[in-house]
Amino acid sequence: MPIPEPMLSTRAATWPAEGDWRMEPKWDGFRLLVAIDNHRRVRAWSRSGASLGDRLACLVGPLVEAPRGSVFDGELVALSSRDGRVVQDFTAVCKATLQGNVPAARKLNLVAFDLLELAGEDLRTLPWIRRTELLRETFPAGDRLRLV
Repeated sequence: MPIPEPMLSTRAATWPAEGDWRMEPKWDGFRLLVAIDNHRRVRAWSRSGASLGDRLACLVGPLVEAPRGSVFDGELVALSSRDGRVVQDFTAVCKATLQGNVPAARKLNLVAFDLLELAGEDLRTLPWIRRTELLRETFPAGDRLRLV
């Protein structure tokens, strides 16, 4: 299966003057693309194409329940507690993915924000709002698998 191409943001010099637009939070982690093939194998890649599926099997494994031929786009983040508040922990993301650190890996979450393919159909030409609706219908959210 080829590595999916993520949808990337576009830099702009000014805010949109009109129209229907939305903002999403900025996550402090690694971009993660997750594909479920027709044999229900779950594979995961970083934005640069590094395979992360083996290191993240416990996290992305439940996505086997998603429709075959789906590709999800999201952010791999770690959550920690600091001064009684939940905060993002980029250091834990690095330790878990780059060093295979098990305690750091327990902090990982996948926050899905886009659906690029569904049942093998490329959805990237659909309006973002429609892809978001389909994402909400198909993504098996849970404790560590979250939706924006």
